[in-house]
Amino acid sequence: MITINYDYVSFDNLLDFEKYSPAVYQWRNILDGKIYLGSSEHPIRRKSEHRYLLSINEHHSPYFQNAWNAYTEEFFVYERIEIVDIAGLNEKEITKALLACEQKWLDLLKPYLRDAGYNVATVAGSRRGVKASDETRALQSSQRKDVPKTLSHAANISEALKISPIAIAQRERLFESLRDVPKTESHRKNLSISKTGHKQSAETIEKRVSQLRDKPLSSSHKQAISEGNSGKIRTEEQRQNMRDGRAKKKEERRLNTLFQQIYDDEQIMLVDLIG
Repeated sequence: MITINYDYVSFDNLLDFEKYSPAVYQWRNILDGKIYLGSSEHPIRRKSEHRYLLSINEHHSPYFQNAWNAYTEEFFVYERIEIVDIAGLNEKEITKALLACEQKWLDLLKPYLRDAGYNVATVAGSRRGVKASDETRALQSSQRKDVPKTLSHAANISEALKISPIAIAQRERLFESLRDVPKTESHRKNLSISKTGHKQSAETIEKRVSQLRDKPLSSSHKQAISEGNSGKIRTEEQRQNMRDGRAKKKEERRLNTLFQQIYDDEQIMLVDLIG
C-alpha cells in the first residue's frame, strides 16, 4: 500500500460555510486506509449521491461498491482533502479547476491502484476503465440511434474509420463474406441509385481500372455485357470516346507486336554473333 502523509479533515468537523465550499474529497476506509477520491463544487450533495448509488448497488466503481457492501457504511468516513478556489470563475472554468486539483491528488495518492484505493479511472473526469452494464449500453445506443449527425461529425467518424485497424479488418471480413453473395434486382437498383451523381477520385478510378485491366472475362460475363449494351442509345461524345478507346487499344497491340518482333530479331542476331 502507498503511504503518504497529507492533511484531511472529516466534513462532520467543518463549519457550515466550509462544508459547502468546492473541494477535493475522499471516502476513507478506516480499517485498511484505502480511499475513493473525487471532486465536486457541492461536496455535501455529492456525498448524498454516492450514498444513494451505493445503497442501491449501482455505484460506478465496482471496487468501492464491493468494499462498501463488505464493510458497511460504518467503516467509511467522508473527508475533505483540499478546498478549490473558484472565485470569479465561470461554470466551465470551475469544472476545469476542480478536475485539475483532483488530478493532482490522483497522481499523488494513486487510488486507482488496487492496494491503495477504489477509483477506476486514472484521469479526472474520464470514464476510461468504467464498464457500463448491458442495460446502460442499450439505453445509450437507443438514445444515439435517431440523433442526426452534423456534416463535420460524420466526416470525423469517416476519417477515424479509414485508419482504424479494427474497422479495416471488419471491412475486409465483410467484403469477403459478401463477395460471392448474389445480389437481387432491388439490391442492384438501390446500389445504382446510391451511386448516382457520386464522383470518384482519379486515384480510385485508376485503382479499379488496374484491377480489371488484366482480369479475363468469362463467357457469361461477356454475354451479360453484350446484352446490357444491346439497344443502348449513346451520345456522339460517348461514341467518339469508344472509337478513341478502340483506336488506342489497336495502337497498343501494334506497338507490342512491333517491340516483340524487334526483340526476337535482336535475339536471333545475338545467337548468330555468339555462334
